Amino acid sequence: MTIYKTRTGVVLTEICGEHLLVAAKALLDTCPYVTQVNESTAYVWNELKGGRTMEELVRKTVSEYEDDPKDIEDSLRGIVKELHGLGYLVTEENGTEE
Repeated sequence: MTIYKTRTGVVLTEICGEHLLVAAKALLDTCPYVTQVNESTAYVWNELKGGRTMEELVRKTVSEYEDDPKDIEDSLRGIVKELHGLGYLVTEENGTEE
């Protein structure tokens, strides 16, 4: 089972009402230095700080928001895929970080 976690050295901050992911200089070869994200992505970021599987993330989000579970799952998968593709998330499989 895949566990998604936020990458150490990247923080979510808010400046002038805008959500930004900011990476430490040491990560410049791994992910963008700054990326503006929307509120949904900021929510996912905060939920993945301690590490969660996609199933856990979907369950938690469905319990908090009154929306179609399939729509929520599709949105979450898209956000996680984008953050992982940019290098902001790391994954663990059976205790091994990738």
